[in-house]
Amino acid sequence: MALESWRRFGEFVPEMRRPGSAALVWSGIGLACVLALALGGAVSRALPLGPLLVQGTFGVWAAAWMRGFWSRRAAYRERYGALAYRELFFRFLVPAVVGAVSALCFPALVGGERLAPPLLAHGLAAYLFVSMLLLELRGRAVFWDFTLRAFVYSVFPERGRLLTSGIFHWLRHPVYSAAMRFAFGLAALRNNALALACAGLTALGLWLWARMEERDLEEREPAYAEYHRRVPAFFVARPLRLWRFLATGRDRPLGGFR
Repeated sequence: MALESWRRFGEFVPEMRRPGSAALVWSGIGLACVLALALGGAVSRALPLGPLLVQGTFGVWAAAWMRGFWSRRAAYRERYGALAYRELFFRFLVPAVVGAVSALCFPALVGGERLAPPLLAHGLAAYLFVSMLLLELRGRAVFWDFTLRAFVYSVFPERGRLLTSGIFHWLRHPVYSAAMRFAFGLAALRNNALALACAGLTALGLWLWARMEERDLEEREPAYAEYHRRVPAFFVARPLRLWRFLATGRDRPLGGFR
């Protein structure tokens, strides 16, 4: 599935068909994230509330570039046609990814006074990381599909498809749920209030972005409002049935939407 989705992604971003070009792009993104985190770590240690300032900067950076991507989809499609996503990818999504990845990982760099007993904090971190990995396993239709995760079908919705089974029966936004679990898991490992606050800022940003996506879906899909009413976005109120599904892939609740 991953290889097939990568092949489809190459239809929208031709540079990704060439291993050398793809390696250069992703290496550049990785290096930019490392540099951003290194600079953020230095700033956070120099100021009393530096971690919150850095985390907020990463979040605003990612949100601003993603907002540019979202608001220019129609204009770029009219101007560039089949290459609209490629132009949006390099001009907006690449810098947005740097900010988003930095925001997700930054809680791991935040130190401070211990907030909870280590056993409790590490147990919570284990719960979050294991549930994140199981979400990815059971949600492979979205987690392993690069075209879905990279917002290709937000530019070309007619090329997409509806998902009505699996993890979408449980959560409206399983990818964002996994990202929140990752950020809070890192904060639990660091076990201090500032790290937890930084993870909370990341979760807030994901919630705001999810609402923007949902407004777009509600305009295009009338049935989405009912799905929105029935299915939680990121976490379920009764996790035991969700864990049964994550462990076995069975025991579906009421139907989903995509």
